[in-house]
Amino acid sequence: SNEDLLSIWGYDAEDIFAVGFNGTVLHYDGLVWTIESVSSTVPLTSVHGLPYQGARDPREPLTPPLFAVGWGGTVVKRDHASRTWIDAAPSSTITEDLFGVRVGADDNAIAVGDMGRIMVWDGIRWTHIRFRVPGEFTGSLIEPKVSLKGVWTDDGDRYFITGAGGAAYVSNNGYQSFQSIDTLEPDPLRGIWGPNAG
Repeated sequence: SNEDLLSIWGYDAEDIFAVGFNGTVLHYDGLVWTIESVSSTVPLTSVHGLPYQGARDPREPLTPPLFAVGWGGTVVKRDHASRTWIDAAPSSTITEDLFGVRVGADDNAIAVGDMGRIMVWDGIRWTHIRFRVPGEFTGSLIEPKVSLKGVWTDDGDRYFITGAGGAAYVSNNGYQSFQSIDTLEPDPLRGIWGPNAG
């Protein structure tokens, strides 16, 4: 592929995915990279799946959820049997670009993007939720219209989100509520990762 790649993630050293412009998805099997079929041609900006817990039997079919997100509110899911990527949010009306996705559990994932857009997955479908945090002075809920770029969790209970202007947030109880985190950083924070929630 001649397309720019924007994100990479893998289940293990023999099962890695990279996504990028023009709906590009590449898969590495430990020996070679191959192009996979995708239902969208928009740039894909982030890819993530649910890691295996413990050792995996290579004879068993691959089943953990694996998603990629991109421009125009695109969310695609890998069908492991056919090795194709299909629209995972066909009824969504979100048109803002999505920049980060993280799967926290079998029934729990978040995608974040422009204008404070957050989409969540409940194990069956992706839906849009209102992103609201307590205001700094009044404590009343406000809806930040900031561009959200990165998202990370280690257990699906608390999601950490970063964005433009040094913005950072943490969720509680999955995605039931959010609060701001003061980073003292004015520049965009495009990604986030940690070994644990501490």
